[in-house]
Amino acid sequence: MTTGLPAGSINIINKINITDQAMKQYKRSTLHLFLGLFGFALAALVGCSAQNQATANIAPDETPPAISGIGGSYPLVEGLHVTGTPVDIGIETYRLKISGAVNTPLSLALEEIKAMEAQREFVVLDCPGFFTDEGTWTGVRISDLLDRAGVKPGAEQLKFVAADGKYSANLTLEEVMGEGMLIAYAFEDKPLPKVHGYPLRVVAKDQQGNRWVKWLGEILVQ
Repeated sequence: MTTGLPAGSINIINKINITDQAMKQYKRSTLHLFLGLFGFALAALVGCSAQNQATANIAPDETPPAISGIGGSYPLVEGLHVTGTPVDIGIETYRLKISGAVNTPLSLALEEIKAMEAQREFVVLDCPGFFTDEGTWTGVRISDLLDRAGVKPGAEQLKFVAADGKYSANLTLEEVMGEGMLIAYAFEDKPLPKVHGYPLRVVAKDQQGNRWVKWLGEILVQ
């Protein structure tokens, strides 16, 4: 069919169409790249924020911690960067449960845990790309708690669950048997502040910050 346009005009139109298609492809590729980078950054941030949870009740004399987001900040409080939203825990009724594949399920008050043999270790807390904290932690060895409960044959990993049940992280039995694997109640010889996991948190040497579960409520042996 004859278009009625000169050959030169047809060539110009074809070039415009090709350029338009190339531009659309470029925009699609750029969008996919942006979404991919954003998703990667968000995943890393959520992991290292280690428990960005729903807002908990904060006592009137406490300053609510900043909740970090993309481009947000991690304020320092008593030598550690703040991540997550504290869980409101009544220490009078608080119990750390050790359950699952164990011979003797445990429900331990903080004072019972502090009465066990204490371990004091220098361990680095690393959230890659965000921050690194270092200092001396005091608590009980995870292995000592497991010995007290008696791990059943066939168990392979531990699930550490926050007291409100909204966050958890897993470590293998092999991983928790080494040095620097604690359930801590003090940092730099001071009790853990509420913003850093009071009354108990996981300390996991050579593991990223998202494994260091704060406001610990249960250790589930699986």
